[in-house]
Amino acid sequence: MPGFLKRKLPQSGDNENNHGDTDTSRIRSDGDGTASNINCTVQRTSRISQNEVNFDELPYDPADRRRISYYIGDKLQNDIRRKYLTRGPCKPPPSLSRQCQYEWFTKYDWLEYSEKMDKCFCLYCYLFRDCNKGQGGNDAFVIDGWDGWNKSDRLRDHVGSKCNSFHITTVKRCDNLLKPGQSIVDSMYKQSDITKEHHLLRLKTSIKVVRYLLHQGLAFRGHDESVDSTNKGNFRELVQLLADENDQVKKAVGNNAPKNNKMIAPEIQRDIVNCFAEVRKGCHIFTMSSLSVYNDKLIFTCFLHIIVKSIVEEIDGDVFCLLVDESADASGKEQMAVLRVAGASCKRKDMIRESQQERVRKAIGTGQLTSGTGLNQEQSLQRAGDTRWSSHYRTLKSLSNLFPEVIEVLQYVEKEGPNDAKRRQARGLLDYLKDFDFVFHLHLMLLILGHANSLSLSLQRKDKDILEAMLEVKLTKQKFQQIRDDGWDSLLQTIYSFCEDHGIPKLDMNEEYIDRHRPRKRTNRTNYQHYRYDCLNPIIDLQFTEFSDRFNEVNSQLLTHIAAFNPKNSFEAFKSESLMELAKSYPDDFNSTQLKDLGRELNFYIDNVRADERFADLNYISELARLMVGTKKHLAFPLVYRLLKLVLVLPIATASVERCFSAVKIVKTILRNRIGDGFMNDCIVCFVELEFLYTIPIEDVIVLFHKMEDRNRRGKL
Repeated sequence: MPGFLKRKLPQSGDNENNHGDTDTSRIRSDGDGTASNINCTVQRTSRISQNEVNFDELPYDPADRRRISYYIGDKLQNDIRRKYLTRGPCKPPPSLSRQCQYEWFTKYDWLEYSEKMDKCFCLYCYLFRDCNKGQGGNDAFVIDGWDGWNKSDRLRDHVGSKCNSFHITTVKRCDNLLKPGQSIVDSMYKQSDITKEHHLLRLKTSIKVVRYLLHQGLAFRGHDESVDSTNKGNFRELVQLLADENDQVKKAVGNNAPKNNKMIAPEIQRDIVNCFAEVRKGCHIFTMSSLSVYNDKLIFTCFLHIIVKSIVEEIDGDVFCLLVDESADASGKEQMAVLRVAGASCKRKDMIRESQQERVRKAIGTGQLTSGTGLNQEQSLQRAGDTRWSSHYRTLKSLSNLFPEVIEVLQYVEKEGPNDAKRRQARGLLDYLKDFDFVFHLHLMLLILGHANSLSLSLQRKDKDILEAMLEVKLTKQKFQQIRDDGWDSLLQTIYSFCEDHGIPKLDMNEEYIDRHRPRKRTNRTNYQHYRYDCLNPIIDLQFTEFSDRFNEVNSQLLTHIAAFNPKNSFEAFKSESLMELAKSYPDDFNSTQLKDLGRELNFYIDNVRADERFADLNYISELARLMVGTKKHLAFPLVYRLLKLVLVLPIATASVERCFSAVKIVKTILRNRIGDGFMNDCIVCFVELEFLYTIPIEDVIVLFHKMEDRNRRGKL
């Protein structure tokens, strides 16, 4: 019953490990059943601070001791351990009359005896039982006590034969605690001034190389970085180049550096980059005397710290937003087959160019084309790019304009190709390019992408007005609807004209459609039904879906409300009702009382800025925000300025933002196809902030690098 009703003790600190026993104050009893340690252990459940400890009155008998984990803080726990180690084990008197032999305590310096319990304990295991994580200890020598006097082999078994046994591990911990200066870790910290100087020289060299590679957006690692490699990658080759040009650097790097402190490992490189890119506001710059020396796997992190810190400091902890975009990496995607075959070599490109020149000369001679400045320019097949504006449209347009030349080159490859695979590919492309199905889809995509390209180019203009942009979006949607309803006849006429010019058979729209991949299978649909209702209409519907996703009613209203802040033409677009509706979209920033105050403040604000000549020639909302701060009007109209800041951080992707995302294509190349997300983010931030990258002092990076959280690899410098 006492064992069933015993009280569980609360969980101890971070370094506590119960090793399977749920009762941390297990009751020890004599053989006759009388509890010898119940009162003094069960009631000591609260943890003890430094002020409550009297080192001279620490219990000597093992039965009266508290667990080490009950003492608060690592420093106090280590002081308690040192006190017990200095005092030594609790040994029995020489005249011990029991079967417990006194010579055991001479042979085993860890063995101690409890007179209260008449049992033996292990001092070392008691001191470090709670912090040997991952190792199980025997409670017989720690909590329960051992009294198997006729089984002395248990003493040898407790020590264990393996070097990593629980007991031997605690012995090593006790030795390190009493002689910290002789431990391996501390011996590594004792470095000469020359060693420290060489360490800093290696670190500075690595930082310079990292900064250069970040500035150029180049890969760091090579395919083979072994000693015998002739090309160890950009990072190591640049380190070697700097060493060859400087005798002092040469003495500190390469084979002259310690194997565990070369400062060229990938982890070192990543830590340096992160230091440059992600320093946060409030990060302290420490003096050089407080630096710590890291061993070999630690540098690639430092540039990102400082850049992010500067951004946060620039906005002074104000509101901001993050724009996230997808960017395809250069993973060797297969390009369009026509471009690969027709424009794969310089010889074929020359054939296209010469054929076009000959065709233009004939057309001018027959009067089909007119000559003049800027007319009949030389053209070439353009490759499409996922991150290039309008590249797909230009590719299709060049294919349409150079169609005869492309056919001629494919015919040449079909006969004179370098191998059977190329000849078969050219033959298949010829069959498809001369088919009505290809001509239809070519002109359909030219029609769709042509209107989308016009809208895209218009939206890229930096001076584009928001209301004007929304109007153009609306007009483009109306144009697509017009194509869907009434554009079939004009599209078909254009396709028939193209077929006649290039000798491609035309299809009768009333005949049954034949699938070129399954010519024997009946489709039970006419050509008209297939090309209009299965091809044209679904593609137009996809465009409507895309427009609805990007310019839905909520987004359109939001953009319209934002336009009320436009300062153009003396705030001609200002509408207090629109701005009030916009403020209601931010309930966390404007409560009901502040909304009422905002309504009154807007009336004073518009009269004030219209009367101020300094606000007369503004064109952009960003200019308005800067001038309000410059003229201190943000203090006079705090609620208006708060709403203006929220407008400025709305995630609206502009052409300049897209150009930033295009930097991903430069950083994430096929040579870095296994780069991690964190490292890639650091590299991209540094590459985008090139102007700031070279203003970062190397000393700041060194300090931040040495202050990084360590993995037991740093020493005092």
